[in-house]
Amino acid sequence: MGSNSSSGVAIVTGSAGGIGSAVATALLEENPETHCAAVDLRPGHASALIQQYGSHRVLEVLCDVSRPESVRRAMEEIERWNTPVRSLVNCAGIQMAGSSVDFSPEGWQKVIDINLSGTFYWCQAAGKHMSANQGGAIVNLSSVSEFFGWPLRAPYAATKAAVSALTRTLATEWAHLGIRVNAVAPGFIDTPLAREAIESGRLSKPDADALHAQLRFGATSELASAIVFLLSAGASFITGETLKVDGGLSAKKLEWPPPE
Repeated sequence: MGSNSSSGVAIVTGSAGGIGSAVATALLEENPETHCAAVDLRPGHASALIQQYGSHRVLEVLCDVSRPESVRRAMEEIERWNTPVRSLVNCAGIQMAGSSVDFSPEGWQKVIDINLSGTFYWCQAAGKHMSANQGGAIVNLSSVSEFFGWPLRAPYAATKAAVSALTRTLATEWAHLGIRVNAVAPGFIDTPLAREAIESGRLSKPDADALHAQLRFGATSELASAIVFLLSAGASFITGETLKVDGGLSAKKLEWPPPE
């Protein structure tokens, strides 16, 4: 119960982003009986998915995840479209950089509202539905930034650590309802946002590659595969975990192999 993503409806928030789009695609490819509610702020964000898989399998849902009323209306729209909701993947999130002594209250609050509160509101909405419909599985997006100090990323790192704490709490609170809740903590993933940061000079690709034991960024498909596994029956005895999908970034403490 609550462990199989291969049927019913899968909700993916932040589905317009590189990770969210890859997750939605992976879930739709996994089984033809899966239906996907693609949730994002941007109109037309699901047009490519609808064109490829059909409107009978994909629903575009507009939602501001930081607003509980918007989440409630979006959940009601999904329930009118198709049920039961069997899985939720919270990919919606933002990152803002800046010195902690100068970070604006507005910026701090925006990161919290989207990354943490948005994750909670969707967990709450899906959890209510799943508890009345024989369970389900949830995967939240944390980050390796929760495991070490990341200068100039205070609100992002704080919210991602909080997402993992929320994941553990909901996993223990909802286990008896047949709902599993896990998280993934990615390293650097090759997304359009990452490529834009590299092209703008804000991020050095060679330096970022070298942080990983595998000396490269992860592909969105690799992260999506881990998420699909955590939603699947193969992960039926896994709950409350934050799985690092980081190419050895958080394990690596020394430069290895050493420079010649």
